[in-house]
Amino acid sequence: MRQPLHSPRKNNPHQVKPKQIGAMVGIKVGQESVKNRDSYVELEADEPIKIVPNPGQHKVIISAPSAVKDFYRKKEITLKPQESHVIQHEFDRSPVVDVYKRVTISHFFIREEIDKVAKDIGIARSQLERSAVSLEVFCRKAKIDRAELVTFNTFLKRVPKTYNVFVSEGLRKLSERPFREIEGNVRIAEYRVWLKIVGSKASPDLEISSNEKRVVIKNASEKEAYTLKVVLRA
Repeated sequence: MRQPLHSPRKNNPHQVKPKQIGAMVGIKVGQESVKNRDSYVELEADEPIKIVPNPGQHKVIISAPSAVKDFYRKKEITLKPQESHVIQHEFDRSPVVDVYKRVTISHFFIREEIDKVAKDIGIARSQLERSAVSLEVFCRKAKIDRAELVTFNTFLKRVPKTYNVFVSEGLRKLSERPFREIEGNVRIAEYRVWLKIVGSKASPDLEISSNEKRVVIKNASEKEAYTLKVVLRA
């Protein structure tokens, strides 16, 4: 007996699961899920969130205008010891405060890496060749006795903590070689960057407080002055 092409049974007799045919039955957000087996899951947005369907690329784009406010992009805050600076903001809540400190980086590298280093720090090779100094000059400036140095790692342990040291990949591979063997091939480039301050240990003398209307940054140091830039996020 010939069977009909379309079965009248609508109760899923073969127990096919949505996953087997690639059917979406819901949306998961974190640990919560919203499911609807009989229809679409509808997305609704309140201002300032926007939801834009893109059927051609099988996407739904959810976006919001940036709430980041960058204060003093062109202006630096200089705080003398025990000095405070107040920033008035327009958020209706206490923002996240990102603080960047102007620091000098001492970038150690070997001669064979000069092209890469010049590209990484954004200067011409010729300029780097003129400005980079030798280990002998650096040790004299940092008051490190070269006669006591066994390996490059020994040298790194003697560098004062006031220096912000970056060691290139090529030089790290030579860190256990005898110091006298590699010192003539090492160069140091010094340049200024904005370094994000993360946690109180990175800058223990900097006190930051905020509320719904303003942010207060205080330099609690007795001696050190700070040059800063601030970004508020909410």
